[in-house]
Amino acid sequence: MTGARNGFAARRLHVAIAGGEVALLRFGREGAPPLLFAHANGFCASAYRRMFEAMGAAFDIFAADLRGHGATRLPAAVEGHRSMAIFGE
Repeated sequence: MTGARNGFAARRLHVAIAGGEVALLRFGREGAPPLLFAHANGFCASAYRRMFEAMGAAFDIFAADLRGHGATRLPAAVEGHRSMAIFGE
C-alpha cells in the first residue's frame, strides 16, 4: 500500500505458514503498544485503513487478511475441513 497520512505509511507483510501465506498490514508507530486487529467476515484489513490512520500515533497495528480474504493465500474451503483449528493458524 502506498501513501501516508499523519506520517504513518502502511506496510504489507507476508508470512508463510502450512498450506499458504498470510498477508498482514502493519500500520502505525513502531515501538508503540501493539494492537492485533481482526476484520469482519467478507472484508479485508485494508478496508479499515482510515481507522488505522486515526490510531497510528498511539499503536503499532498488525491487521491480517484472514483465510479466504484479501491478499492472504489460504483458501477458505471449509467443506473439506472437520475442525476449526485450521483457522487459528
